[in-house]
Amino acid sequence: MRLAIETPDGTLAVELALPRRPMRLAELIPAFVEVDDRASALAVLRSSREGRPVSCRRGCAACCRQLVAVSPPEAFHLAEVVEASPRREELIARFAAARTALDASPVGRALDAPASLMSEARALEIALAYPRLRLDCPFLVRTGASDGAVEEVCSIYADRPAVCREYSVVTPAEHCTMPSPARPVRRVPVPFRLSEALAAVTAELLGGPVQSIPLPRALAWVEAHREEGRQNFAPDDLARRVLAALAG
Repeated sequence: MRLAIETPDGTLAVELALPRRPMRLAELIPAFVEVDDRASALAVLRSSREGRPVSCRRGCAACCRQLVAVSPPEAFHLAEVVEASPRREELIARFAAARTALDASPVGRALDAPASLMSEARALEIALAYPRLRLDCPFLVRTGASDGAVEEVCSIYADRPAVCREYSVVTPAEHCTMPSPARPVRRVPVPFRLSEALAAVTAELLGGPVQSIPLPRALAWVEAHREEGRQNFAPDDLARRVLAALAG
């Protein structure tokens, strides 16, 4: 499917790689990541031209200890990434440990509140509290750099969640380690949030509330929603729904 998507930074001419058969929600992710990446890249370029260069650098993994939430299609996709990984058992153990720590914390209990009842101020409070748990993303690994130092990097960079793709900051990198009102994190504005669009489309198709799943809980959530993950939908209809949600 070829299409043009208008953004504040220009027109994106893209071709969605959709299967020629009914598709699962997880398959929306490889179809739309290029759209997300290219829109974010245009926004980063504009920010740099306006004198606000991005401070993110390889090896800085502060954002990998912040609250990352994923949509249901992303959760289904990440579960498939884990299942296919040669590090499957290790990743499953990492997810279980992170979920246990999160669930036992006040932050985890706060995240259990219905999203419809959570104010913007409360959501910000939870986001600022999350880094204090010092929970590594289950996909974060440490590896040797060319200069002999140890770097922290994403082990599934090509499959990382949408919020990670859209997260580029212009404030000092050290602010990301432990953000606070005194150490704010300012991000490059992006034209849309893919995860929010995917969550909205899932709610339309399956019924129920729009869901945003904290990453440590993603595998457990998928296990509880196996049937929804197996459902198939017409590719063109799914794509149109996501595009409408992005535009809206």
